[in-house]
Amino acid sequence: MTVGEILIQGGEMLADRPTPRLDAELVLAAMMGLTREQLFCSSDKQVGEAYRSRFFDFMAQVRTGKPVSYITRSKEFFGRNFYVDERVLIPRPETEMLVEQAIEHSKTLGLSSPRILDLGCGSGCIGLTLALELPNAYITLSDISADALEVTTMNAERLGLLEKVKILESNLLSNLLDQEFDFVVTNLPYIGTKIHHVVSEEVDAYEPSLALYGGDDGLVLYKKMFQQILTCKTLPRRLIGEFGFGQSDDVFSLLNTFFEHKASSIQILPDLAGIDRVFVVSFL
Repeated sequence: MTVGEILIQGGEMLADRPTPRLDAELVLAAMMGLTREQLFCSSDKQVGEAYRSRFFDFMAQVRTGKPVSYITRSKEFFGRNFYVDERVLIPRPETEMLVEQAIEHSKTLGLSSPRILDLGCGSGCIGLTLALELPNAYITLSDISADALEVTTMNAERLGLLEKVKILESNLLSNLLDQEFDFVVTNLPYIGTKIHHVVSEEVDAYEPSLALYGGDDGLVLYKKMFQQILTCKTLPRRLIGEFGFGQSDDVFSLLNTFFEHKASSIQILPDLAGIDRVFVVSFL
């Protein structure tokens, strides 16, 4: 059986999935150590029995809902591939907005070496991307999960950043209150268990609960972090964070409650789909 033939069968197995051919290509390419482009050029290459058996086993897993990224152990973010596994949330395209906002505000403020905290870093995709996009920045990545920090460390090493960034364990800002940052950038868990429970069955089944759920309304961790921000040695110049569908009004209300007399502006920004997704607080 050739690469081309096996991809056809793999796509047919995933016919009920949103992107059957793409999923099959990503899995087979990862198995063979090829890029998708190289895979296209190998369509007539024969695939051995061991590879075929393993590939169809993976297709069966994808068909039942397992994310492709947990099979390939890879997810693209801001044009780079990051290692991911079941210990961390899979990076989403909309989260790239946090990186874009941090870069934009660094330029607006004229900061050549901004001090940036990636709070709740998970795979490290936000902070490590900023370390590459802003090579003179001082980047700290923190998470409550030791497992997640292992993944962050793996990605830092793969990207040649292990000696450039600081990685540490912290329950939100608990171990960082005496440190000074220009930006705090965060994508905390924001799915609610009772309201704002916007999550697919597959995400709920496979991705880590610790990285998904933020209490009854999804905003418990944000409330705690906002309280901590006010006790920091120095307020950051910008607080940039992501939130979920339908939470815009609640988030804006919370930000005003905590920071009305501390902030010069509070912005809510939409993603490319027009859905309110990111907040930016500029402090006085």
